[in-house]
Amino acid sequence: MTWVIDGTHWSLIQTMDDSYNHQNAKMERTNFRQDKYYSTQSWLSDVPLSVWDFSKYSMRRPALNWDTTPNKGVYMVNSACSSQASKRQKYFSATASKIKVDAIGTCQHNADVPTGMNRDTIEGRVEIMKQYRFVLAFEETTEKDHISELIWEAYMSGAVPVVVGADNLMSDHH
Repeated sequence: MTWVIDGTHWSLIQTMDDSYNHQNAKMERTNFRQDKYYSTQSWLSDVPLSVWDFSKYSMRRPALNWDTTPNKGVYMVNSACSSQASKRQKYFSATASKIKVDAIGTCQHNADVPTGMNRDTIEGRVEIMKQYRFVLAFEETTEKDHISELIWEAYMSGAVPVVVGADNLMSDHH
């Protein structure tokens, strides 16, 4: 989406897309000279965006009962199954060859949503994740600063998030 500021020739290009897969998200660092600015998930953009929402996500992690939780992981990816950027299907296959992983999404689907649960809401997805020791939180891209809902939900579940994503995801500085 491009916003034009009334009464000026300034424009703000706003997108939550990752720049690896979407040309419209690639920032041109000299565009400010033409009064063109960017609002993306990159912390380098003029107006950084995030999917973090205090009303949806909590930083309080529940304790997972390791003794009663099955020794297996869950993979809940529904789109971009063959993402070239993160190679998430390759990582899924490698992980699933070593430990049982229920793939509940459309990618590598091998298990259904547990009876009485749903994956249509944040709460539903987090409740599903709580049934596993590990959550394979493999992002679609490894673009710098990209963090989707998948990471936040995996963290909230209390399971161990196994993450493939941005190199600076766990960095304490940008």
